Amino acid sequence: MDKGTNPLIILHLSTEIELQYVDTCRVVISSESGTVKMTYTDVTIDAEEHTISFQMPQEDTFKFYAGKVKIQLRLKFQNGTIRASKILTTTLNDCLEDVII
Repeated sequence: MDKGTNPLIILHLSTEIELQYVDTCRVVISSESGTVKMTYTDVTIDAEEHTISFQMPQEDTFKFYAGKVKIQLRLKFQNGTIRASKILTTTLNDCLEDVII
């Protein structure tokens, strides 16, 4: 993932998770230190491919320092069950300018 871009984040889930019954989905991205945290609820759920995806706005990438970021998915199903993914870690690469284009 790169600062200054609008990355498409795609989370691949286990086929055991029945995405067609998801009522609410939250994706949380946090800096490694936890000082910056963004939550996304406008996501695309593809039950056939077992993926959840969203486009992270360019502006949001500038809120994080370059380095490790953590990502966690939280799902609420129609029957009231709530599940969370393990916390994933990825690298946010730096950008030479903090300008929105």
